[in-house]
Amino acid sequence: MPQYHDGSRAATVRELATRLKQLQAARGATGHAMGAEVLSSGMPVLDRLLPDGGFRRGTLIEWLADGPGTGVERLLLQVVPAALQEGGVCLVIDPRQEFSPALAAAMNINLQRVLLVRPGRAEDAVWATEQALRCPGVAITIAWNELLDRPAENRILRRLQLAAETGGGLGVLLRPASLQRQPSWADVRLLVRPVPPGARGAPPRASVHKEKCVAPEGARHWMELDILHCRGGLGSRAAFLEIDDETGAVHLVSELADSTAPPRATGA
Repeated sequence: MPQYHDGSRAATVRELATRLKQLQAARGATGHAMGAEVLSSGMPVLDRLLPDGGFRRGTLIEWLADGPGTGVERLLLQVVPAALQEGGVCLVIDPRQEFSPALAAAMNINLQRVLLVRPGRAEDAVWATEQALRCPGVAITIAWNELLDRPAENRILRRLQLAAETGGGLGVLLRPASLQRQPSWADVRLLVRPVPPGARGAPPRASVHKEKCVAPEGARHWMELDILHCRGGLGSRAAFLEIDDETGAVHLVSELADSTAPPRATGA
């Protein structure tokens, strides 16, 4: 898995720019598009809640969570195998060093098709994200960035949204849950919150319906997944999930017609 670090900022930018040009040239030489317009999220339960049955290429997807401890990485990475099915690479911009190659490998993601970029400056991370989204050879871009943690950075999100439209790949952004009320240019916004076992309002285990998804080993835990916004959707939706990391299954515990998450604004 090639990695581009910020030991020398100028060298990192040059190397990444060269690699992106190579990917763009390779994609242009094939003479065909990246593949199906809609990608499965990797989770049948989520696909059923989305009006298109998955994520549209050329758009941004926002995952909002309170940090790595929520297990959000296990959910957002589910889409990667589908995104790579028709070619291209997965480019990960990870200045905080939160991306786990071991986790990705456990989820059947081919690390030979993952480019890992760990810039030392937030501005460079934004640059790398925008360039990756514009490149037709990058099937999916996944980005963590402290600049995107700030409410005032709607202009950056707009640039990234336009870049995704240009490149035709999928952009996946991980942002803090505290920004759920802020404007966004994402096609889909998803909020993930852990649900402690036995918490009040949690549905009974008897209602669990098993749906097989790839997941890494670890403890079984519950999450509440809220669809805050989906372009073309009919309103917010929510579901309680149980993730059994040992067996690799995602269980639909209960589906709610309307999300209890607070309302949010959209940039478009």
